[in-house]
Amino acid sequence: MDTDNDSTIVTLKDVTRTCSEPDVMAILEAAPYFEELDGGDTGNSATTYGTSSSTGSGSSESFGFSAGVTVGVESDTLIVGGGWELSVDNSFNWETANSTEVEWSVSYSNDTGENLVVVYRCPVVSYRYVDQDGNDLIVNKTGTPATSMISVDVYNSAAEEYGLEKITDAVVALGDPGNPGSYRSSEAALQGALTGSDTERAQTSPDGWIQYGGSGGTVEQALSESEQQESTFDYGLDVSFSAWGSVFGAKMGGSTGFSYGYSETSVRGSGVTKSGAVSGKDYENYDFQWKFVTWQTEVNSNTVPVLGYLVKDVMAPPSPGQNLTVDTVTQDSISLSWDSGMRPAEQYRIYRLLDDSTSTDVLVGATDGGVTNYTVTGLQPGSTYTYVVRGVGYEDDGTLLMSVDSSSVTARTTSADAANASITLSGVGEDGTLHSSGESASITAHVYNPAGGASTSYQWQLRLPGNAGWTSLSNGDENENIGSVSGANASGLTLRDINLALDGGALRCVVTIPTSDGTPEYYYSDIAPLSLSGNSTTTQISVKDYTGGSGTIGEPYTGISGYTTSETTTTEVTVQRPVTIENDDIEYAIYSYTSLPETGDVYVAVAYDESGEPQYYAATLSDEAYTVGERLTPGETVYYHHTEDETDSECSDLPEDFDGVTTQTAENGYLRTYLFVEGIPQTEYWYDMETGKYYTRTQAEESSGGYTYTAEEPQPIAGETDLRTVYKGSLETSILVDEVVTAAGEGEETPSAPVGSPNGDGYQIFASDEDDAWSLSDTIWPVSDSDSLYSVVDDEKVLYALSSGLVVVTQESQEEVESTTTTSHSGTQLTLSASVSANNSPVATQVEFVITNTSTGSKTTLVADQGADTVWQATAPGLYRITATAWATNSTLASSDTCYYYAGAVSASEETGTEYRLLVSQSGQQVTSIPYNAMPVTLQLQSRSAAKAEGSSDPGEWKNVDPDTGVTYKVSGEQENLTSNTYTIPGAGTYDFSAVIGTEQVASARLEVSKIPVTFSPSWEGMDETTTNAVPGSLEDFSIVAVPEDALVGGDASLLEEALAVSCGLYDESGNSTNATGVFDVSLVWKTTGEGDQQTLTEAAQAIQSRYDYTLVTESLYSFSDSVVVSFASGENGKLRGDYVEQSGTSFVLPSGSGTSVSTDYDVLFTAAPDDGYVVDQWLVNGQEANEGITEFEDGGQTLAIDLSGYKDSDTNTLHVEVTFANNSNRIYFTTDGEDGGTIAAADSSGNPLETGASVGHGADVTFTAEPESGYMVESWTVDGEVYTWPGTDEPYRESTLTLENISADRTVTVSFERAAQTTVHTGVVDVDGQPSSAATISVTNAGSEPLSPNEDGTYTVRRDTSLIFTAHLTSSDNNTVREWQSSTDGVAWTTIAGSGGQDTLTVYNPEDEHLYIRAVVATAQNFSLSWKVQMSEGEAPEEANASLTAVSNGVALTSGSHQPAYVAVDFTLTLNDAYYVVNWSGNVDSDGTTARLESLTADTEVTATIAKKPTVTIAENVPGGSVTVKATSLQGGW
Repeated sequence: MDTDNDSTIVTLKDVTRTCSEPDVMAILEAAPYFEELDGGDTGNSATTYGTSSSTGSGSSESFGFSAGVTVGVESDTLIVGGGWELSVDNSFNWETANSTEVEWSVSYSNDTGENLVVVYRCPVVSYRYVDQDGNDLIVNKTGTPATSMISVDVYNSAAEEYGLEKITDAVVALGDPGNPGSYRSSEAALQGALTGSDTERAQTSPDGWIQYGGSGGTVEQALSESEQQESTFDYGLDVSFSAWGSVFGAKMGGSTGFSYGYSETSVRGSGVTKSGAVSGKDYENYDFQWKFVTWQTEVNSNTVPVLGYLVKDVMAPPSPGQNLTVDTVTQDSISLSWDSGMRPAEQYRIYRLLDDSTSTDVLVGATDGGVTNYTVTGLQPGSTYTYVVRGVGYEDDGTLLMSVDSSSVTARTTSADAANASITLSGVGEDGTLHSSGESASITAHVYNPAGGASTSYQWQLRLPGNAGWTSLSNGDENENIGSVSGANASGLTLRDINLALDGGALRCVVTIPTSDGTPEYYYSDIAPLSLSGNSTTTQISVKDYTGGSGTIGEPYTGISGYTTSETTTTEVTVQRPVTIENDDIEYAIYSYTSLPETGDVYVAVAYDESGEPQYYAATLSDEAYTVGERLTPGETVYYHHTEDETDSECSDLPEDFDGVTTQTAENGYLRTYLFVEGIPQTEYWYDMETGKYYTRTQAEESSGGYTYTAEEPQPIAGETDLRTVYKGSLETSILVDEVVTAAGEGEETPSAPVGSPNGDGYQIFASDEDDAWSLSDTIWPVSDSDSLYSVVDDEKVLYALSSGLVVVTQESQEEVESTTTTSHSGTQLTLSASVSANNSPVATQVEFVITNTSTGSKTTLVADQGADTVWQATAPGLYRITATAWATNSTLASSDTCYYYAGAVSASEETGTEYRLLVSQSGQQVTSIPYNAMPVTLQLQSRSAAKAEGSSDPGEWKNVDPDTGVTYKVSGEQENLTSNTYTIPGAGTYDFSAVIGTEQVASARLEVSKIPVTFSPSWEGMDETTTNAVPGSLEDFSIVAVPEDALVGGDASLLEEALAVSCGLYDESGNSTNATGVFDVSLVWKTTGEGDQQTLTEAAQAIQSRYDYTLVTESLYSFSDSVVVSFASGENGKLRGDYVEQSGTSFVLPSGSGTSVSTDYDVLFTAAPDDGYVVDQWLVNGQEANEGITEFEDGGQTLAIDLSGYKDSDTNTLHVEVTFANNSNRIYFTTDGEDGGTIAAADSSGNPLETGASVGHGADVTFTAEPESGYMVESWTVDGEVYTWPGTDEPYRESTLTLENISADRTVTVSFERAAQTTVHTGVVDVDGQPSSAATISVTNAGSEPLSPNEDGTYTVRRDTSLIFTAHLTSSDNNTVREWQSSTDGVAWTTIAGSGGQDTLTVYNPEDEHLYIRAVVATAQNFSLSWKVQMSEGEAPEEANASLTAVSNGVALTSGSHQPAYVAVDFTLTLNDAYYVVNWSGNVDSDGTTARLESLTADTEVTATIAKKPTVTIAENVPGGSVTVKATSLQGGW
């Protein structure tokens, strides 16, 4: 019966079942352990995650609640108000929003030693109902999730396939399993971090840290229930099914102002138990402290718990060699190789394990920490040997640190009579690599056995990438990552369907050939690296049955979404309506009650006061009319207790403020609590709900009137002790607490007296006496009478009715009822397929179609075979991104293709509806997903007329909505509207944009912004060197490098300094080097701000983490105080071995080639072994010949001993030793190539002539001289059949003499001649603009540095077998530089000579053309203006003076007013009519008559020559009376 006008009747229409996409529930970090101890056995270590109460739930967006069932219905009235009642899955009531939640218990324990991920998928059942009005009602039920645990690596591989977020350092930086030093040491910057306490409270320091070493037992830490309640969790599920669309599809896009995300459901957990357990081990030099911690991170837009560990004070020697294996064996040697461990070693020591009683092992050799292979020599043929490798390091004080043994390896040398067999491989490339796409690969081992006759067996072995160990292959399909193997025990091996994970692995063949007595001998082929490229594929989407468009984001395929139409009819029906009456403007509902025989049928009128509480009144019926009478009084809660006569009676002396709910609190809000022991109060505590801690309190000084609170240590543990909260109304000497019934102990009798409440759920009152001894004084319990309604008769309460038994009184009513018939219509059904090809051939694989609604982010996933059709239709309007991804196979790579489809809305009404869409664009292109790029996006709302139902009209054209219509934009996560239609993305994530007109949201769009992959590494100058001068002096000398370099965008590179810091154990707290010796990790850590619980990442660190998918790289820094980098090399015809000798006398082999740091406390010994017929020629130490410390042997070998202590305080920290070998005599042969052209002669260094074939002493110098005939020149020289070239060039040597120095082998010399030819050489100097310059002069010499004589015109004529050296002599090396040299064959077209930049000299070998032009381009740092003029004392020089002043610098004529290089010298020359003379020159030059010189141009300068007309003296002729003599003196020196 419908009691309050809100019920509906529904009929089941169909059921749809689906599953959510896989997602992450939790991340479980491996418990810390050392990988080398006990073979990596983790004991009982485990990271455990369990939920005691987890619930499947529906979308919180569906009407504001989450539960085991979600409901969606096609009715606007439901959204805006009005109650509905619906019974689903036991109980579910819309009015109260309560539901019966389906709970389950789960527990996951990671005891594998790997980092694991708990992933889940939830089954979802969708029930579609139809109500009596034709509306669709959808009920979704989320089932128990299916879960599994997989490794992080496996999850990351699958994440690419499903489009999920990978778990990288940017998501959560997990420790490396087996390496405790890689774990975090602080919970700083961990979101929502909680640390645990161990369950036994053993081996725990006061701050919760637990020691690893010691007893070897297992300690567990767990989070308490109260702590866990601070961090409940929600997991999002992405569910795709079609049912929702038929209900809400027509309303998507904002036509009703609502936008829903009905693909969201969740799994919620509470009361989660989390714990970590670590099994300690007692090994010398191995220890750390640990603490269990849990925090939260974001994965796939969900908050996921991470269970991990804090680790500090790690003490461990370097790791031993990993994956020790045998590479090759001979009669007297075994070659070993291994991988470096997680902790770098300064040295690896190789030990042979013995089985005799004298010792267990013996040291056989050592290598530098950077060398991971060693050949043990001097072994006995046919003997078996077992080896291990240990890592070695040193403390700062020189104390040796040595690891445990590596895994052992055993090998047998070949016997003395074994066949000298050899193995070659075919099927490999020139570099010995076996190349394959992964489809198949074949390789063959060819065995050459000179002994012949013996049977040969084969065993092919595989080495995994990054691993030194070998695994024997077997025929068939049992080999991991290989589909099938054939020929595993034959000479020819074939692999098929090879997983690309084996790329970088290797193959080898072990051949067994028995000796004559049947002893097996083992021979190893070369190692063939395995290169698996995988065939690239091409995926192409095909879409059919759309109505328009081309599939691009700007012009998507088009169609319509599913929609519904409805038809309303009116009918007259008889309905039952509740009876209501009005009295004094108050409406009453009438109910009847018939359950009390003493009163008979009665009526009750119910009205509601302003607060919504019901008020009850007696009502009477007379003449079919109801009358409201007296008000009825509800019953109350009464407390009872036992009296002395053991009867129950009402308790009348309770405190007035006791209500059974409110607890007693102190002035600071702490709750008064008592610890009970054996049912009696013992200790008073005050509980702080914020911190979860218990305090005791004492009276403070009387003047203050307050209390002092002290945290109890250790804290009482809730659940393990009897702690009870005190209720309000308690006194100092009397308290009220919850009743706790104590069961009788073993051997005790249960008390016979009924001292407790009937149900054991009452309250106990304890009182204390004058000795503060507490005792139970009473037990009370509540009895509720709230269901009873009483009337008053003669001042006595009389039971009138029970409220729970009231039945609504109804009456029939004839009413017109509107019925609506709703019909669902399909939208455009698309046919999707995808072709996948490789090398133009189809690939048999499956294709996954992921269809994303770009407005809401909801996804639908379809899977089909390549080329097969699958159908899909949009259930809601909007733009969809359709991505088809071809799954990778063993021989092909994955590929994908994307297209876009827009499903238009359909207006079901007669009036044309309006459809809206919101476009998000960047740089003018519409986008739905982008990598973070620090660039803004633009929002544009568009509208059009929607298509009408039944195809009665097509949609209109999209048009931009005028901003003046009041459009505003919003983005998720921000409260305020955007101030414009542009928005700058702050970081990676999902951004939901919406467009609002007025108060109605009309459209939405989702933008997915992905993080940019980047790797951050520490860097320092000389980091690739092992010399001590490559060790930075402080942390400030380090830098942080991003790879790729351009990965950081928008100025984020400037944030690195504030986001990341370099950390290294070599440096103290001030960042200065401690000069300690060892191998140190250089790591990067995120910078934080604040202290303690307030510590957070810096803003820069948060910004980088939010924008980039980062990987932090750790480098190794080698620091050796008082050490020398030793390297050595030998010449041909002999070998050189290096050893260093410790103070104990033990010697260790030095690797040849690059330098190895050796302590100055050691000696080094070099042994030179010449080949037969040769002797040691010379020792060189750091380039200088060594004559001391040499010991000679009869076979011609020598040793050189060097005491490194002499380098302790030296500035030289490198030692390089070289040795050369020579025989006692060598022959020389020389001739000409042909009979014509010239002759050749030879002489030793003393000038003594030599004949061809003559013997010369070792190290002799011989000079060969070519004598060309007239008209010939040298064409080339050849030495030992090779054209002899100028050193460091490819240019043939064509000089007339050739000297070979330090001859140490037979040599053959040939000279060739050709017809002589000449070249004219021109030189010059220009500035950078190509203009003649006086900044330099050019001189020319031959290869012997002999100056060439120029021709009269300044050119040079040379023969073409001459090499020329051009030198630019700069007027000022401070101001001028040679930018480059240029050459030309015509003086017009010039070419820059490669490598000539910045060189003052240029060598040209063997000119070939008739003319060679060479010029130096000189750049000047400073130029000054230089001008000059000729003037008279009283003005300009007259034309008749014919005055001309010229300037020349370095042979270059200058122009007055031009700029010249600074510091050049300039010569001036003045020419004049004989009638004029020079009066003077300006004071800035040195003058001499009509010439002057400016020694250095140091500023803008003007030079002036002042002239005057010579004076005319007229002497009259025939003057009578005597003669006239005229004398003149030049006062100015001008004439």
